[in-house]
Amino acid sequence: MDNKVDTLTQLQMLKLPDAQQFIESQPKEIKGLLDMVVFEFHPMSAKPREARLLSSIWSYHCKQSPVGEILKYKSRICVDGSQQAYGRDYWESYALLLLSSILDLKQCQVDYTQAFP
Repeated sequence: MDNKVDTLTQLQMLKLPDAQQFIESQPKEIKGLLDMVVFEFHPMSAKPREARLLSSIWSYHCKQSPVGEILKYKSRICVDGSQQAYGRDYWESYALLLLSSILDLKQCQVDYTQAFP
């Protein structure tokens, strides 16, 4: 893996000779998210009629030692936020941030075990 590239797309990852190690890290990512009860699987029939589904994308990262030795292959599944439309898909997030600002609440986002280092 090129030390200049920090995070890889799926297309970039598949061109690497060690792509299989990244592929093998994907089930670990899904299991970790399920274990932390971050999301649940629901049948498509349960989706509200007005709801839009956003697709997901994978990103990949190698955890390396200071001398460049690969220590761990990591995969992360993310929602493709580029499909969102302002005012339709993320008013709730905006409203939550606005409310926490008005009420002077501390805001933070944490993802220790699943995040890239």
